[in-house]
Amino acid sequence: GKGFAIGSAALTSLALFSAFLVRSGVDQLDILRPAVIAMLIVGAMLPFIFTAMTMKSVGKAAMDMIREVRRQ
Repeated sequence: GKGFAIGSAALTSLALFSAFLVRSGVDQLDILRPAVIAMLIVGAMLPFIFTAMTMKSVGKAAMDMIREVRRQ
């Protein structure tokens, strides 16, 4: 489904970026190390994780408010 498409797009973009770095001769960025790639993926996921947690808590608060209104 969508998850596989998003995952493959992320890995493809990392592969293209690392190929660009190798071809251009940039030595300061060592994106070819597995730890750097893993942290880039985790860093890219962080905004989505915090957004999901915020949306979940807002939905829970809204449901609590609806229950209280119905109770009254």
